[in-house]
Parts: sequence; C-alpha cells; structure tokens
Amino acid sequence: RPMNLLRSPHPWWIPERAPTNSLRGSFVDWPTWVQEGLIDEVMVIIQNWDLCALDCQEVYRETEAAKEIVGSKARLMMAFFCYNPNDRPVTEGKKQLEAAVTAAMRAGADGVVLWETTGIHGWGSSIGGGAGVEIGLWQKVKELSQREIVVLPT
Repeated sequence: RPMNLLRSPHPWWIPERAPTNSLRGSFVDWPTWVQEGLIDEVMVIIQNWDLCALDCQEVYRETEAAKEIVGSKARLMMAFFCYNPNDRPVTEGKKQLEAAVTAAMRAGADGVVLWETTGIHGWGSSIGGGAGVEIGLWQKVKELSQREIVVLPT
C-alpha cells in the first residue's frame, strides 16, 4: 500500500477504521528497506476496487511519490485491481486500463501489476462485454504489454 494516509472501505477489518499507511497499517517500512539496500523491488498497490472508478491522477501522484522514495535504488511496480462491480462495458474497461497503465509508467514506474486476474477475465460477462476470444480485458493487456510507453520530458 502507499505511504499516504488512507481509509480502507472494509469496516470489518478493525485496524483499518482509522486512516493508515503502509507503515502504520501493516508495519511495512519499505522506504527504509529501500534506503538500506535490503530490497531490490517495491510493489505499491493502489487501493481501488473498481477499475473505472480508479483516479488516474491519483495513480500518477502515488507513482511519482513512490519513485521519489525509491529513486534508482530499487525497481518500482505499481499495482491496481481491475474489478467491474458496476457491470460496465468492456470498452470502458479497456480505456481505463490503458489510462491507468500510462499514468503509472509516465510517472516513473518500472512496471505495472494487474492484481488478481479474475478481475481482468470478469469483464467479458458484462453487458457489451467481449465474448469469444476477446473475453475480458486480455486483448488490451496484451497490447499494453507489447507497447512502449513514451515518457514525456519534464
């Protein structure tokens, strides 16, 4: 999880009723571990449950903040969920997936992790979904994995 304070949407998880971050919530002090050279890769999970509700500006800000901590001492992977709880068309999911991956890569991520493949596959069951060989977001995942993200100079 990121180092910014957040409130989990799960009220049954008692420690998450108060705003927490990676250090306060799960006692994971990855910034110190990076600085001490104890790890060579960090995966920060954006706390989202609905892909289409994912704020790409937040992805960019979180990635940029994490990259500032990590620097060149470790690889930075940004992760998010690809669930479709509101049964949106697969075309919306593909656009949002591309926007989120692009935001993370342009902000300095070394890669993106799509957390739990059930979310990627499940898009095919929505109204306007893929069906057949195009089921879910797999075709978009393939396209993104073969594309080079151009990082704009600042």
